[in-house]
Amino acid sequence: MKWIMCLASVVSVIEGTRVDKEIQDLLNLIPQDRVLNICMRYAIRDQQIKSLLSYIKGDHFKQNIDAMENSEEFRNLAAVTESYNVNTYALLIKFNSLLDMVPVGRISAEVKSEETEVNGTKRNGILNLMKDVLEVIPLEEIKRAYCYKLRTNPQFKLFERNLMKQIQSGEIRDYLQPFINSRPFQDTVKDLQLMGLPIGEMKQCVELTLTNFFDIGTSVETEVQELLEMVPYDKVLEICMEYAIGDPQVKVLLNYLCGDHFKQNLAEMEDSDEFQNLANAARVVEIDAYALANKFITALNSLPNRGNVQHPFLRRKRSPGDGLSGLIREALEITPLEDMKTAYRYKLQNNPQLKMFEQSLIERVLSGEVRHYVEPLIYSKPFQEIKRDLEEMGLPLQQIREFIELKLIEFFDLDQTIITPTSATVVTEISSFS
Repeated sequence: MKWIMCLASVVSVIEGTRVDKEIQDLLNLIPQDRVLNICMRYAIRDQQIKSLLSYIKGDHFKQNIDAMENSEEFRNLAAVTESYNVNTYALLIKFNSLLDMVPVGRISAEVKSEETEVNGTKRNGILNLMKDVLEVIPLEEIKRAYCYKLRTNPQFKLFERNLMKQIQSGEIRDYLQPFINSRPFQDTVKDLQLMGLPIGEMKQCVELTLTNFFDIGTSVETEVQELLEMVPYDKVLEICMEYAIGDPQVKVLLNYLCGDHFKQNLAEMEDSDEFQNLANAARVVEIDAYALANKFITALNSLPNRGNVQHPFLRRKRSPGDGLSGLIREALEITPLEDMKTAYRYKLQNNPQLKMFEQSLIERVLSGEVRHYVEPLIYSKPFQEIKRDLEEMGLPLQQIREFIELKLIEFFDLDQTIITPTSATVVTEISSFS
């Protein structure tokens, strides 16, 4: 059990300040015995956790850790975190000590029989491990103690204010993101994904917990998500399924999207310098291009093969001429765009962060700055191959592009007299690619 106890100390490496004691006081509110018991139960009986433990004891994982530690990206990140008295190298030493203590094979420990069940079924997997741990941690009590310390300790308040300021300004992200995008880090992420770990859901679980704990204001991402929740996805899905069954053009497109050639071109685009440059530029306006790409790939992998598309009924018989244009048109017809537009305007009036985001994005589109980064990707070989494939299928790309341009202009109340063909095309390319 000693290796798990390192987890509690890893997050407490904040040296040379008076705030380390305050943080330790908060950590002491965590019921370590219950957390350790949960971790040990999963380590003994859960196959995913067993596989994870074996992986992090392997040479390949340790080589990636060494490569990360020796990288320029890590050195830059360590330098900026040290300005907040956070010793990143001490964190890494503690993490390596943790790895040396990870058991493989039979784990002998006295574990209390405190099984967690849902509808009579034991909960499994790392995501449920995280949820079980969070359930026994008194987050509200810790949050009250945290707020009390902010009120009574000026130095602790200053530490939090400076840290939050740099996080919100993007300074820390400018150092963290290159480290995340580095090859050894991404290799590790891919390994974990191949093992079946739900990386995206794990990230969301952590982000939600932190957001609730620190009372972070409504972010642009949250505002956009609330707008998207207004889309009647069940009705849109019904239309998509009808076209997937009855429309020849959509059938061919669906088969193509599930094929290896298309996925290979997507992978080449994501690995290209053009995409990396675009992602770096998008980060300035708080758009995570890599997250968007991962969501698109996840959606792509969930598409049914052409032969497996089934639906209990058809609303009406499709004509062969409907095609993809008809699908997009019908999906937008049942989407409450006017209600979404009204909600969007309200959010702009009440959320300065969203207003700033919109102004910054529109200015960059109209100035041609976005085009400078998007155009090289559009003219890259994999993008052009996909475009040629779609044209050979008979998809009316020009008609679809013009239709989307019109809807975007209407939704954002853009003055058509100042929308040049180039800028409108860039907006469309961004939306269609994302």
